[in-house]
Amino acid sequence: MSEPKITVYSQPFCGPCTAMAEYLTGKGVRFTKKDIMIDEEAREELYSLGVRSTPALVVDGQVVVGLNKPKIDELLNL
Repeated sequence: MSEPKITVYSQPFCGPCTAMAEYLTGKGVRFTKKDIMIDEEAREELYSLGVRSTPALVVDGQVVVGLNKPKIDELLNL
């Protein structure tokens, strides 16, 4: 079974964004972090999902908006 593709969309000076990255790192989850303020393509990806806020976690196409730890744990089987 392959590892899921996990992306965190964030932006600078976003406390919840930092907290999400720290939470995932603490759980040993490998992910790609995309800054929507400097990466226009990442911003468009996020907007195409119907999301306009950060942090947003995308796991194989499933989206969690905000630092919703129970939902994140459920999605990642943690």
